Amino acid sequence: MTCSSQEAIYMVGRDYIIDGGYAVVWKNGIREILSRGFASSIFVKNNDVYITGVDNNLQGLVWKNNVITTGLIDGNQVIPTAIFIK
Repeated sequence: MTCSSQEAIYMVGRDYIIDGGYAVVWKNGIREILSRGFASSIFVKNNDVYITGVDNNLQGLVWKNNVITTGLIDGNQVIPTAIFIK
């Protein structure tokens, strides 16, 4: 697949690096590690990138621009699978 210079292709998931799994985001094929755990969905609005996922204790997480945002998910062992920003 070829992208124009104005397009960005994002993908999220889990990368098993060295000693366990890490939540990661790829932008145009370049990996960035978020934290331990896995990322499950992504939403891009304007210049902000929102990602959902979990840490290794199955605590639901939201990253905004690759920084964990706290207080958005209530409860343990919650696995968020989608995010939408209005």
